[in-house]
This record gives sequence, structure tokens and C-alpha cells, in this order.
Amino acid sequence: YTPEENSIVEKMNGVVLRSVRALLVTSGLPTKLWGEAFKFVVTIRNFSPSKAIEGSTPYELFGGRKPDVPGLRVRGCAAAYFVLKQRRKGKQDTTVKEALFRGYPKSTTGYRVLDLVTGHIVVSRDVRFREQWTVAADYVDQLFETFYPKKSGVVLHVSIPYAKLPLHDYSSSCSSDGTALALHSFDEVGPMDAKIDTYTSFKRKVTWLLAFQLLYLNYGQAAQ
Repeated sequence: YTPEENSIVEKMNGVVLRSVRALLVTSGLPTKLWGEAFKFVVTIRNFSPSKAIEGSTPYELFGGRKPDVPGLRVRGCAAAYFVLKQRRKGKQDTTVKEALFRGYPKSTTGYRVLDLVTGHIVVSRDVRFREQWTVAADYVDQLFETFYPKKSGVVLHVSIPYAKLPLHDYSSSCSSDGTALALHSFDEVGPMDAKIDTYTSFKRKVTWLLAFQLLYLNYGQAAQ
């Protein structure tokens, strides 16, 4: 076997792997997440027009409908997801948890995020994003060392350390030292600034607002 015998596939492998490397470098995440980055790159390419199919997208050609482009987010950015009532242990449990955006689920609508406290992968539709920010790579490494497998002696940071992504549009009201996100306003500077279509219920919006105010008390003031 030689690569020349399957040149189109081999060339595409090279194109995808270059994109994966660029994604890991720009997000500052550890290389052990390359599998998740690979899936994300393939998803983006399937959503992109191709000259080979006359400007259509592979997704549209396969599924018969256009991809949901407005749902795309910056991979590796900071996020927070809404914890459903049935998954809370009690009334005092938080309704929102900090997370890291990992990609998209294969067979359902929503987002795959990494819980930054438990290390679990969570699939949720109710997610807010802060696309200018990510989580420090050493924290993610320690998170994996703590839970996969569990290791003694590994202590996570008291507060989750955030770092800026190399994007051109930063919010001046965000924390400059990267130790925590400033949560002064739900609409403008909340930890996640994307509008989610699933949040049509006034009750749920109020729940989000109260939850983010609690996050600010816990993390925002600690960074000041």
C-alpha cells in the first residue's frame, strides 16, 4: 500500500490534521483532546461549501437540508450549562455550572461540554458561551489526572483559571488577569454571551439571571 493509491483520502487526512493542530494551538488546550478537536473539524468541513459538489455542503448533500450554521461556536471556549431540576440533589444545588465547549453531539441537538468540576462530558441544549475566553491548559490537565484515573495528590485550583483566546474582539469589562470571568450583567457581560433559542420561557430566564448573580458572588469578587 502507498498513499498515492488513495490520494484524495490521504490529502484530506492531511488537511484535517493541520486544522486540528491549529485548533489545539489557538485554544491552548492539551493535545490529549485531539480526538474531540478532530470531530469538531470534520463537522465544520461538512458544514462548509465545496467546489466538488457545486457549492453545496456535504451535510446538505447527505441529509437533504441546510446545516444550522448560527449554532456554531468557537471550540474550546468557556461555557456554562443549565442543570436540569431532576439532576440536582436538592433545592440548594446550583442551577448553572461552568464548563468548556467540546463540540456537538452526534445524534441529538445541543452541545457537548466538559464540566470543569466533575470532569464529566455533558450534552445540553441550554448553554451560554463566552467565546473570547478559554480555560488554562494546566487546569484541564489536572482535571483529567484527578478523574481519569483518579490520582492522589493532585489538587485543582480553588477558582477556575481563564485565559483569553486569540480573537480580535475582546470585551473591556472582562477580568484582565484571567482568573475569573466578570459577571456584572446578564445581557452584556454574563459568562456566556450567546442568545439561546430554547430560552423562550420567562421563568427559565429568571433562573439563569439569579444563577449568574450567584456565580459572580463566588468567582467575580474573588478575582478583584
